[in-house]
Formats: sequence, structure tokens, C-alpha cells
Amino acid sequence: PYMIDHRGDPMRVTMDRHMDEDLQGEARMQVLAQSALTEACEPFGPALGAGAIFLALPEPRPGWDAGRARPFAQALSRTAVPDVPPERVYTLAHGHAAGLAAMQKAVEALKAKSCEVAVVGGVDSYVDADTLESFDDAGRLHNDKDSRSSFVPGEGAGFCVIATHSWCRGQRASPLARIIGVGTANEPVPFGAEGICLGEGLSRAVRDATGGLRLPEQKVGETYCDINGERYRTEAVSYTHLTL
Repeated sequence: PYMIDHRGDPMRVTMDRHMDEDLQGEARMQVLAQSALTEACEPFGPALGAGAIFLALPEPRPGWDAGRARPFAQALSRTAVPDVPPERVYTLAHGHAAGLAAMQKAVEALKAKSCEVAVVGGVDSYVDADTLESFDDAGRLHNDKDSRSSFVPGEGAGFCVIATHSWCRGQRASPLARIIGVGTANEPVPFGAEGICLGEGLSRAVRDATGGLRLPEQKVGETYCDINGERYRTEAVSYTHLTL
């Protein structure tokens, strides 16, 4: 409601309608994250004190300094999950891939028996003046006139609790799902770099995630991805399907 793009038109964003529209950036992220984190942890309470938190956060960009990741995470955990000590709060500032990177780290920690339960999730908000202006300067903001490869900036947060079978039995908790595989990889030609992205990193990540499946009974039935209207992401997914 208060940002104008380079054409003089109102910027299109998707905002949480229940939040104060004057909140920006990190302040919005705190409110979003606290709500989702509290909801995910509420059924378990102090039992999570023996676990760890793996928090996914944005990559460095205008409006967000990666140096804020640690204090942001500790302030959030003190409020929403006070039983988890600060030294067991981990941050992964990897942008769109951060959520699955956090899940991978949590799975590794559970397998290594460094903890039996982990809270995994992330938060992001593009509703920040510096962030939106940088997207506008780069021609990435969606409008009706001149955006062939663009998106509508939004915000959100999500968390889940993952644990070993023994912890679930001890808490009399019924698991909603089982993690079979997680895969992450670096893209050789990232967004904004010179060259053509052939989805090589995404292909490796998918192979690592699905490598342990027993086919055909465990074949993939659904795919959720972060295609958002920008051609870079669409092309990466297309090449990945061809490769696989």
C-alpha cells in the first residue's frame, strides 16, 4: 500500500493480512516465525528442550544482512522454544533451498544421535523497502506491462518437528510422515551468473533425495517446487525433468 515501482504503479506483493502493514523486513519475519514455530512446538512443550532447532533464513540481499541470522534465531528461540539452549540453535541462510538444507542437517543430527528430536523450519518476507526496490531495479517485479520474467514477492513461515522412532514412542506421538531421503546441491550457474543454467545442481539434489526409493512401489507421485514465474526457475526444472 505504500510502495511505487519505477513505472509509478503500486508494487504488487502478497502480505499477511493480519499483520501491521507498516512492519517491514526482519520485524515481519519475527512475527511470522514466532506464530508458526509456537504452533508446531505447542504439542510437545518442555520435551523439546532435549532437541535442537534448525532455522532456514534468506540469503544476503538488500534489506537482509546475513550477520543478523544468529541474533534473529536466538531471539526467536528464546520466545517460542525457551527450553532449547542457544548453542543448539542452528541457522542456514541459503534462501529458497534453506528449508530442505535445514531438514538435511537435522536428519544427519538424528542419525548421529546428537539429538533425538529437532524443530526444522524457516521464514522469509520480501516486504521490505530495500528488498522491493532491488527487485524493481532488476526488473523482477511482476506488472501487466513489461515483466516477461518476474514474480509477486510474498512472505511466509513454516515449521515441523522431526524425531527418532524411540523419541516418538516415549512421547506417545504418532508420526504424520517418514523422511526417506533429502538432497541438496549447489547450482554451477546460479541466478544472475553468466552462462546457461541446465539444472545440474537441481538434478543432483533430486537424485540424492530419491536414491533410496524402492521402485516401483515407492515411485514419486507428487512434486512440490518453487516455480514463481521467473524463467530461470522454470528452465531449471525443465532441464531437470529431461535429465532424470
